[in-house]
Amino acid sequence: MTIGVYAYARTMPFAIGMMGSTRRHYWAGTALWIVVQSAFLSALMGAFLLLEQATGHWFTGARMFDVYALGDGDLGATLLISFAITLACLSVGAGLAAVYLRWGQYGVMAGIAGLLVVILGALALVLGTGMDFMTFFSTNLIAKISGLLIVIAVLANGVSWLVMRKVPVGR
Repeated sequence: MTIGVYAYARTMPFAIGMMGSTRRHYWAGTALWIVVQSAFLSALMGAFLLLEQATGHWFTGARMFDVYALGDGDLGATLLISFAITLACLSVGAGLAAVYLRWGQYGVMAGIAGLLVVILGALALVLGTGMDFMTFFSTNLIAKISGLLIVIAVLANGVSWLVMRKVPVGR
């Protein structure tokens, strides 16, 4: 997430103030960079998974990438979950940085508090319906979690675009 924060907080004033970029172009370029970074890190995770499997788990039987949380040795699942995690982390970090650039530290604290209220309200609403989460996540766990993370990334990028349109350059 820190890299996502730095993507906005450190480069936005320079790009807009010194290089003459528009906010729209800056946001689109940063969003594209986030997707490319996510794809690169996903490919790197896949390459390390294949290397680990080819070497018999690093010649010692020690598992690092061939674990349940990353798809239990399935290359497609590893690529999908690592892409989704990276995309969500970078996007949320960039969204928080945009809020910081617009409203400062108090805006970030208010945003986090508001986000917690929304999450807790959504959880109370879903749990009040009696939905069985264990059944929902029992099949295709990696795909469902990845989809949820990608939705979070899209929402965070939307928030960053809405906030970025009014960010002052001198902050």
